[in-house]
Amino acid sequence: MVDLSGGTEGGPIEHRFDNWIFVGPAILVICLVGFFSYKLIKSLQEKEKRREEKKRLKAAKKESGGGGGVASANSPRVRKVK
Repeated sequence: MVDLSGGTEGGPIEHRFDNWIFVGPAILVICLVGFFSYKLIKSLQEKEKRREEKKRLKAAKKESGGGGGVASANSPRVRKVK
């Protein structure tokens, strides 16, 4: 129990708080930080997985011989707009 007494017993200022007033919000904050950390890690892992998948598809497409008539950035048919 947290005792915030004003000095002597029975003095004009005496407060007592139960420890759960401090422990409860601390548990809540820890849970929220854990939840958002978990979501951030999962998001970054999914992003990396999509990047690898995209890289793999691009390599497979390059091996198979092309873009199916789609002009690439290095093609002379593509004009860059400033």
